[in-house]
Amino acid sequence: MGKKVGIISSYPPEKDGIAPAAKYHADALRENTDHKPVIISSSEKADYRIKRDSLMMWREINNAVEDLDIDILHAHHTLTLYSFGGISLALIDRDISLIVSFHEPRHEWTKSLNPKRQIAHRVEDLIYRRADHRIIHTEKDRKKFAKRYGGENISQIPLGNPVRNAEFPDSIDQLLVFGFIHPNKDFRSVMKSADYHDKKIVIAGSESKDYGMTPELKELAEGRENIELKLGYIPEDEKDALFQQSDAVIIPYLYGTEEATREASDSGVLREAMSYNRPVITSKTAIFQETFERYEVGKMTELSPRSIADSIGDLEENLETVRGEIERFNDENSWSKIIESYSEIYTDLE
Repeated sequence: MGKKVGIISSYPPEKDGIAPAAKYHADALRENTDHKPVIISSSEKADYRIKRDSLMMWREINNAVEDLDIDILHAHHTLTLYSFGGISLALIDRDISLIVSFHEPRHEWTKSLNPKRQIAHRVEDLIYRRADHRIIHTEKDRKKFAKRYGGENISQIPLGNPVRNAEFPDSIDQLLVFGFIHPNKDFRSVMKSADYHDKKIVIAGSESKDYGMTPELKELAEGRENIELKLGYIPEDEKDALFQQSDAVIIPYLYGTEEATREASDSGVLREAMSYNRPVITSKTAIFQETFERYEVGKMTELSPRSIADSIGDLEENLETVRGEIERFNDENSWSKIIESYSEIYTDLE
């Protein structure tokens, strides 16, 4: 007999980034199991609406459990500096079964001297200890959590990927750099690589804060006709069009410029590229290592204009091999496959 699962997201499902995970999770649960999902979020489309970042959000969640007769809560948690949603998870009544999926954990914050990061880490610590079961997406992160807290009631399950049925490219004519405009990405080498090939490069994204990078990007683009800048917030429909129109994705993280890049082991942009059947060209930083150890989904390269250009050529020559690897990645990481593991946890959890 299936259980009623309350899926909590501090973000509305229609938002971009990690937020749609709650919706994909609910859809897969509904379509592939006998469990019944109920989305609890601030979205107008939620089954039960709560106020985002309310200090009393924990009470609203408790009320949702009682009003809807929910058996299990499953929260999608992303550590932030400015959200009350996290502390609310730690305050949920102890008699309610709670599963937490930890997205993009920031292990480096455990050593931070920044007071806000110390508080955020403490909140994550409380959530981890409150959860009855924890889901971690990569083996590297699972080992780090197990070292900090012990290995009980913790599962390593990849973050599910949506299947978008996008056609795999036959050639590479346009490349996309997508995401926040941030100093830990080597835009200079990517843009200067255009001097060594005739492919079009589209750089799309906004600065999460004022790093003053926009003038430099515009200056680098000047005189390079095969570079297009789309600077500013990119809504979901435009993001979809950008990935559909591009043939490959470049993710140029600099090596170790930010501790998060060195510590992380999963990339949201890489996963987006996979869901659109787009091969990737990435830097040789740790964030991509676990994926490339299992799947040859593109090329890892040194960050220099010539190396990036050479990698584009190498990728074109190996498209058929990469196609098979991306198909394998999407098969093993699809929500329909991932939800089987979730369902087993729900069934076993009292």
